[in-house]
Amino acid sequence: MRLIDVDALNDTVEKSIAKFGEVFSEDLITGLKACVYIAMQQPTIAQPEIIHCRDCKHYYFADNRIPQEQRYVCDIGGEIWQPNDYCSYGERREELNESKERS
Repeated sequence: MRLIDVDALNDTVEKSIAKFGEVFSEDLITGLKACVYIAMQQPTIAQPEIIHCRDCKHYYFADNRIPQEQRYVCDIGGEIWQPNDYCSYGERREELNESKERS
């Protein structure tokens, strides 16, 4: 499945019709507009919130006092993860929620 920006599709079709309208047949122009209309009528998919490891309450810095061993780990996965990683178990840290509500 691919998500598309239907508004951008509509803009592209309108620009194409404006630029090449004299060489397009009326049937082609009608067909293009019908395709965009059909695309605009399709249901949208709500994107789930992605919580990156750096924002997750299960992600913490494990300082083993050896510079090569300093790393971030996950309580759930028990492995080393990068700050931009994410998983389906992510839960936002409370202090991040509170700071976002104040701003």
